Amino acid sequence: MSNTPLRPLGGRLITPTTVALAILVIIGGYFIVQRYMHGLGAVTNLNQGYPWGLWIAVDIVIGTAFGCGGFAIALLVYIFNKTNTIH
Repeated sequence: MSNTPLRPLGGRLITPTTVALAILVIIGGYFIVQRYMHGLGAVTNLNQGYPWGLWIAVDIVIGTAFGCGGFAIALLVYIFNKTNTIH
């Protein structure tokens, strides 16, 4: 390790990336406030008439993607014996 002194990197703090991330934080903060003020049903669309709300659709989409990815890896590794080794 060198003994050079630490110094600031410099540059601007407000860039397009930090502005985009700040907007995402503000949107997330809004939903967190809604969640704590009005309950879980206000942000998830869950109620007594439709108790699954949005979660069943999200579960189907994400669960299918995970299942297909796992099946593809299993196919490559166990059936075709393709590993990431160089001979």
